[in-house]
Amino acid sequence: MTLNVFRICGMMCIILWLSPQVQAQRRTIPEVFNFVESKIILAATTSDGRKLSLVLDTGSNRSVLLSKPALDIRNGDKPATSTQLTLSTLLANGISFDKITFLVEDLPALLQWNRNHPKQPVDGLLGADAFQQKIIGLDFIGMSISAWQTDKLSSNEIQKYIFGNKPELAHWTNRIPLHFDAASGRFSLLAKLNSKSESFLLDTGFAATLVNAKVGKLLDSLVDPVQVTVRELDALVLSTLTYIRSLGLGNLAISYPTILISPKTTENVLGVASFVDRKCIFDFKNRQLYLSAQPTENERNQAILPSIGFFAFNRDNKYYALIQKHSSADKAGVETNDEILDVSMEDTATNNVKTAVFTLMKHGAQSKIIIRVRVGFPDARPPDNTFSKQ
Repeated sequence: MTLNVFRICGMMCIILWLSPQVQAQRRTIPEVFNFVESKIILAATTSDGRKLSLVLDTGSNRSVLLSKPALDIRNGDKPATSTQLTLSTLLANGISFDKITFLVEDLPALLQWNRNHPKQPVDGLLGADAFQQKIIGLDFIGMSISAWQTDKLSSNEIQKYIFGNKPELAHWTNRIPLHFDAASGRFSLLAKLNSKSESFLLDTGFAATLVNAKVGKLLDSLVDPVQVTVRELDALVLSTLTYIRSLGLGNLAISYPTILISPKTTENVLGVASFVDRKCIFDFKNRQLYLSAQPTENERNQAILPSIGFFAFNRDNKYYALIQKHSSADKAGVETNDEILDVSMEDTATNNVKTAVFTLMKHGAQSKIIIRVRVGFPDARPPDNTFSKQ
């Protein structure tokens, strides 16, 4: 009897000791991905050892390979009329894809990307079709990706991935339902723009948040609109840039996000800008998205800039200032269309005061403007500011 008790206790100890290790093995080892101009680029290997560079693009319903790498994989035997290529296995940053079918097509946007980025060319993209039954973790802090080899995650696994060894932050876990549209083959979710719910396509191949003209008319713009051209993988979009007070994702409210309004699209698109500085779990298998609802330091700093009338927009991969008239930034001498070279936010010693240092290119010469701001975000204008120029 005593011997049996010892045996049972011993077995229980072994099971408890092995349990966390078995759980850890459920997820692949995180591998670093390249993050170039808001594009997640994975290093992939085919079963015959060929190397591919693929963009993770859930905004595309099909995975795509350019014709040249497709021909190389087929050893030149691909018929000229063939438009598809099926690989028995593909390993991308440690994540295994079985029997994946690529559409073989020379997408103009991919070719243009390769012309603009000769040191970081891509061979194609992994679309939503590749991830329908995957549970992947995207760590935009460590720039790594991993996947769970299980049917469902426990709440402990979710919280441990997002918050590490900080159980006191578990209440910040944010769960957002994903909707899969079988007709289009893509994922979407609900987000709130100034408290109005809208459906957004989940697009990891797109950088910003894009809304159609109908939704754009409902937004309360904080600044005069500016026409900008956005070059993305899937389109050349002529858009109006605007700012709103908040973008709501479940329990998360992102203060003062950049919104692009496009007359050329009927869809609203949520890009990766909303996930930067976070750890996220894209549970495509169970149609759930998990991320931290706690504001990041970067968000806190970004929320300060609009409070002083300072906004930024991207044009040809450079950032330019967009300034509200009569604002603190306007009084400090920052002008719309000044190229932004650097922005730093530094805490000072007293009473919630920060110093914003802007390094700008003004009329062909560098100019440094220092704005001392008493923090009052997200909605309040700072009560006192001091300015200096160098």
